[in-house]
Parts: sequence; structure tokens; C-alpha cells
Amino acid sequence: MKKVRIIILFMTLFLGMFFIMPARVSAYTYNPDKAGEDFTPYINQIVQCGLAQEDIKDSSDGYFSVFISDKGFKYYQFFKETDFSSEIAERMTTLRPGPYLRDYFDVSALYWNPWLQFWQIEYPVEPNITAVDWFNHISLFDFGLAYGEINDSGVILIVEEPGHEYEVYRVDYGGDWEYFEPELGSRLENWYNDDDDIIEELESYYGQDFDGYLYWNFEEGYWQIEYYEITELDYYMQRVDDLEDEISSLENEISSLEDEISSLEDEISSLENNDITKWFVPLVVIIIIVGIIEPIILFKRKG
Repeated sequence: MKKVRIIILFMTLFLGMFFIMPARVSAYTYNPDKAGEDFTPYINQIVQCGLAQEDIKDSSDGYFSVFISDKGFKYYQFFKETDFSSEIAERMTTLRPGPYLRDYFDVSALYWNPWLQFWQIEYPVEPNITAVDWFNHISLFDFGLAYGEINDSGVILIVEEPGHEYEVYRVDYGGDWEYFEPELGSRLENWYNDDDDIIEELESYYGQDFDGYLYWNFEEGYWQIEYYEITELDYYMQRVDDLEDEISSLENEISSLEDEISSLEDEISSLENNDITKWFVPLVVIIIIVGIIEPIILFKRKG
């Protein structure tokens, strides 16, 4: 069994390396060795840039300088692969891509999205998803860390999740309390319906157990107060334990079936023995009658 455990563990880890590798979206990072000012002070604001000839300039090695008039009339540094939406990045192929982007998308400006942390075509709006959208997404993962902040309206701001696709998104749970640990969901529903301050109630009821965040339980599929994180190794170790339990259960079933087969064979043997006894006695009687009594009777008749 120990060899089986080791083999299963290595197989699951090997497969997990190739099939469960979520990509992380990079946040803004300033490179002091490249041209352009540091945009870090403004990354949490909605910012606009024009698309005139000199508004966006190639700074080499994938870096671009973007002129922003309402932030000091300066050029700020951005990296093509992480700081622009994919539809923009794939068309930034010239030294001065501003006019081309303007004509191609038929827009006059680009906007910095402070939630998704990149330049995009449309004016940014705060990203929101439904409780069902979140559940369908997070159910794709079996391990990791997912947590968020809840407000008084029953909305959770996703801080971190394994796929990094919905980080900084808000999930509206007003009325969908089945996605929470049962006791927690019941309390949240009461506080929500009574228009209570949910944060104050959480702090009052749970005390130090509530650290300001709710954590997603991957095994149970709900939000909870207690910190929850399961590593890839922990997950596969648990899978190995589960598989061993299944193997043990199958072995028990096989043993039970073997006992039933043995019992049936005993019954068959018993029936066969009973049949022999049933016919053996009459057969002996017939033999006695034919071989002994009948000759005596014939002999007496002749006498």
C-alpha cells in the first residue's frame, strides 16, 4: 500500500504541474532603467490619455511612454505586455501608435482602469459579478487561497483568488446567503434584513476570529470566517488519502463478495448432500426387496 501511495502522489503532482497552472495578471511595476515617470501614485485613479502623434512613444524593449496632461504634463512609463489591454497591446506595432489606435478603434483617448490595472478603450466601470459567476469560476480550482472583504450591503471585494481573473471584482451577495457557512449565512441574512452594520456585527460576534476578511473553503464550497488555505501538496496528499480509502473500501467489498460466494458454495454442497441421502435409502430398500425378499417369496411359492 505504501508503494501505491507514493506512485499515486507522484502521478498527481506530475499532472498538476502541467494542467493546473493559473496565470497571474501582473500589477504595474516601474523600471527606473527605462524612460518615463513612475505612474504608481495614480494607479488607483481613472486616468485619460490622448492619441495624438506624440502622446504614446515607443521606449524600446516593450516599454512605452504615455503623455498625461492632467498629471503634470509628463510622460509616464508603461510596459506593453502588462499595462495595456490585449486588444491594444497587439496593435502597438509602431514607434508612434497613438494615431493608428485612434483610427482603428475610432476613439479619441485611452483610459487607465484602476481595478484591472491597464489601459483600455472604454471608460472604466467598477467590475461586478454575480454570486453564480463567482461560484462557477472558483469551482474550477481545488486548492489555493481565496479571500475578500465584505461590506454592509453584502458585497464581497475579491482580494485574491487562484486564477487572478476576478481580483478587485465585487460579488453581490444580497440575498444569496447559501454561499456562506450555514451559521455565518444565517447571521448575515438577519443583519442584512435588519439594516445592521454588518462589519460591526461581525467584529462584535466573532471578535478576534474575524480579521476583516472572509475566506473561501474549497472543499465545502462556501465563505467562512476562519482562515482557509490549502496548498497544492496538501491537496494531492488529501487526494492520495481519498484514493487509499476508496481502494480499502473496494477491498472490503471484494472480501464481502468472496464470503457470499463461499456461503453459496456451502449451501450448494449441502443441497447436493441432502439429495444423495434422500435417494440413497429408497435405493437400498429396493435392492433388498429385489435381491433377497423376492427370491424368498418365489422359493416359498415353489415349495
